[in-house]
Amino acid sequence: MLLITNSIYTQTDTSIYSSDTMYTLLESKEGKVVKKVPFGKEVTITFDYFFKTLNIDYKNIDREYVHMSFDILHNVQNKVLIVKDDFDNEFSGMNTLDSNGELYLISNIPNEDETLFSIKIINAMKIN
Repeated sequence: MLLITNSIYTQTDTSIYSSDTMYTLLESKEGKVVKKVPFGKEVTITFDYFFKTLNIDYKNIDREYVHMSFDILHNVQNKVLIVKDDFDNEFSGMNTLDSNGELYLISNIPNEDETLFSIKIINAMKIN
């Protein structure tokens, strides 16, 4: 009985999405996209609400699988996010995966040229 209960509990605490594409963007402080670069294919996004983590796995240009891990610091109704990566970089973002298949994370700290680094995943579909 414990095994069945655990399985049901785990399913409700995790959301998994799949997308074909992920981009990195450099944006001005005004929000204008300065550069957009394809960053990954075969993207899997996993939200674990129990452990408060966001994981992004993808295949890079060298066809190697890459794993990005974020701790969720703040989550408002699963839409507005503040996350921190493994290097203590904070990102703010919008999670509209359920409504329009997009996840957008933007760095809270500007680069030397005052642009902001961001990640955009589009056309994602929920797979669990």
